[in-house]
Amino acid sequence: MVTSKAKRAAPSEPAMRERIVRESTRLFSERGFDGTTLQDIAAAVKVTKPAVLHHFPSKEHVLRAVLGEIVAHWEATLPRLLLAATAGESRFDTVLGAVYRFFAEDPERTRVVLRHALDRPKEARALLRDKVRLWVGAIATYIRQGSEKGLHPEDVAPDAYVLLVLELIIVAAASWDTMREALPERERGREAFDKELFRIARTAIFTEPKPRGDDTKAAPRRTNGAPKTPAKPKKTTTR
Repeated sequence: MVTSKAKRAAPSEPAMRERIVRESTRLFSERGFDGTTLQDIAAAVKVTKPAVLHHFPSKEHVLRAVLGEIVAHWEATLPRLLLAATAGESRFDTVLGAVYRFFAEDPERTRVVLRHALDRPKEARALLRDKVRLWVGAIATYIRQGSEKGLHPEDVAPDAYVLLVLELIIVAAASWDTMREALPERERGREAFDKELFRIARTAIFTEPKPRGDDTKAAPRRTNGAPKTPAKPKKTTTR
């Protein structure tokens, strides 16, 4: 017989689902989807396997819930971020900073995304088409508008740029603890690494500002290649 005290101590339905999703995220990030069983999840949550199945009919449903939390976060967050920062570099810093923090602060969540893309490409492609393409397109729209105002290089491919930066962030966040061993001791600090990642992303998308004190001549417009070096003036001699 279950006492009223035991009932009060039992976690609520939403709380139990949250625990299952959290532990599943950790296990999927460490072992992959195929390397994790429902029994593994139950043991991590400290419940029985039937208790897990009460909330999720299958392991596939658990994975959908894990990925669904990430999708829900960006469906709610991205429009707000794009509207909050009004233009140009302010919007760039706001959006890039939020995306990077989201993945860097939870490497387990980030590794699940990366594993899903590598281990289950068919399902990953469907998610990319149905959800991620919309987010990439929304950010790319602002880049196109910026290009029309001269803020970005003429030859930038907005959608490809956004996707590549997203990939860079995900891989960097997922592999930082391992890959930093390739750096010299003086550069293993996370702050220097993050700063360099932002510099790479920023340099690729913003044109050089107009030189100070010159209101008549605009700075040479940069493409994604190396900046064009102005021709040196010919030397003249006086006799």
